[in-house]
Amino acid sequence: MPSAHLHGGAEEALIHLLRYREAAKLSSVLVVLLEKGELEKVFEETGVRVEVVDSGRLREPWKIVSAIFDIKRLIREHQADLVLGWMTKAHIYGGAAARLAKIPAVYFQMGLPDNSAVDRLSRKVPAAGALACSNFAAILQQSFVRHRVIGVPLAADFTRFSDAANQDPAEIRRKLGLDVDRPIVGIVGRLQHWKGMHVYVEAMARVFQKVPECQGVIVGGLFKFEPEYESWLRERIKTLGLEEKIRMVGVQRNVPEWMQAFDVVVHASEREPFGIVVIEAMSLGKPVVATGPGGPEEIITNDVDGQLVTWNKPDELAKAILKYLLDPEWARSVGERARQRSQEYTMDKYAERVGSAIRKLLGKR
Repeated sequence: MPSAHLHGGAEEALIHLLRYREAAKLSSVLVVLLEKGELEKVFEETGVRVEVVDSGRLREPWKIVSAIFDIKRLIREHQADLVLGWMTKAHIYGGAAARLAKIPAVYFQMGLPDNSAVDRLSRKVPAAGALACSNFAAILQQSFVRHRVIGVPLAADFTRFSDAANQDPAEIRRKLGLDVDRPIVGIVGRLQHWKGMHVYVEAMARVFQKVPECQGVIVGGLFKFEPEYESWLRERIKTLGLEEKIRMVGVQRNVPEWMQAFDVVVHASEREPFGIVVIEAMSLGKPVVATGPGGPEEIITNDVDGQLVTWNKPDELAKAILKYLLDPEWARSVGERARQRSQEYTMDKYAERVGSAIRKLLGKR
């Protein structure tokens, strides 16, 4: 595992796997972190052994070699049958160590292949196969490698949402300072261009023309590698005259409550690898609009348990939002089917899928 800090879905996905490793039929697990951080304790709390190997940086080849041999030693000590690299950077180290130890290596392609130096280098390391967080991501990765790539949909921690699911949305709105009697259309995610918050804003400008009493809410904080995006987004909201209609509330610890307060949840990302926010919203019975191409197309059946629109098409997005707002009964029925669909993405089913995919990749080995 390259990161020892909780940045997002990739780290949470490993936590889920460790907690439900029996469903994956993993008898014994050793987690090797390439740096020190708070995840060391989190992983240990799941009952697995954790070791930290100082990997240095990719521009420090002597440290890379040292880390690979340290991992090889741990493989021998643990008598491991398989090395599972969590993300492509981990495969550079784990895959090389597995090769030296003469055991198979598999890695999890959490995002989309981006042709970065890390991405290109990881493809040169031998692998028995790879997992990807969706069939969409698997197809893209398969075009770059010879080994087999299998899509394994991720999961959401629905236990985080159980309290919010049992609360009255009106009471939550009062607590959050939102208007109880006006419909709310919200979006949740980091403030990054590819997350499409600006597309949501442009769509909401069109929604307000038809439903002027509507409220818009953006939940999510600054992304340190795109610090200018937040100010640009605020300026765009101001230019459209929507300061009183769209609230940017920043990072929130109680995201499930905010989502429970929404009438409609929007996911407007460009080429989303999977879309955990989508299934989180669906678990609350919320009608969702999500964009394609990407992972959400594998989660949502259009006009059955959600709606799918093309990314960066504000007119399409606005039309889908209005379809919910102008037909609340249909929106409720879509939300109920969404709740049922979300149960395919529980943590135990996810872990079972991971174990099954690994065994397919290894075959008779």
